[in-house]
Amino acid sequence: MFDTVVALERAEIDAFTDLYRAASPEVVDASGLTVSNVGDLVVLVANKIDVLALNRVLGLGLMQPIPDRLLDDLLSVLTERRSPRFFIPLAPVNGHERIKQALLTNGIRHHNNCVRLSRTMRDIPGDT
Repeated sequence: MFDTVVALERAEIDAFTDLYRAASPEVVDASGLTVSNVGDLVVLVANKIDVLALNRVLGLGLMQPIPDRLLDDLLSVLTERRSPRFFIPLAPVNGHERIKQALLTNGIRHHNNCVRLSRTMRDIPGDT
């Protein structure tokens, strides 16, 4: 299960990073798109669009515990990029209590839960 979760999270990180980086100069200018890396994390910002899904941090807590200064660094990047609001999804892996507490301590509240559904290709019936 853990390997599947990590693979799905990595696919999302790669897909959104590619999407932002492929944007035309006109789209970047109109939406304020930026992609930043803070350690192993990706910070996506569309500072002219107040949509949580477009202003978020990807990869937090996925592969390793967060260093003490990482959250401060993330918040600095989001502030510098003028993100109107942002979303920090946590992958469904163990060990997030420390991260959740650090987010709460910094005034970042729980917004909602997301669900990702997956299915193996071997379970899909063929054409008949």
